[in-house]
Amino acid sequence: ENLNTNTTTPKDRASKSKYNTYLRKGLPPGPIAAPGKAALEAAANPEPGKWLYFTTVDFDSGETKFAETDAEFQQIVSEFQAWCQSHPGRCDS
Repeated sequence: ENLNTNTTTPKDRASKSKYNTYLRKGLPPGPIAAPGKAALEAAANPEPGKWLYFTTVDFDSGETKFAETDAEFQQIVSEFQAWCQSHPGRCDS
């Protein structure tokens, strides 16, 4: 099993685990990861904005884009998917 992937697989999304938020509503029963210092500082001091969605669009640079609407989010998801297609093996197991 390859644990060094950036996205989930169909097998991951079908898992009966109590941590599978694709199948189970709400939050998982406990922590699933520990944030680093930069993430904690960003959460404590967020940039002003009305963002509801975000995704990293380039795993090499770490560039992450934010969106206020679902339509905007779908555009950045398309950008992420295009990056994945142009970098075979980087986004799947």
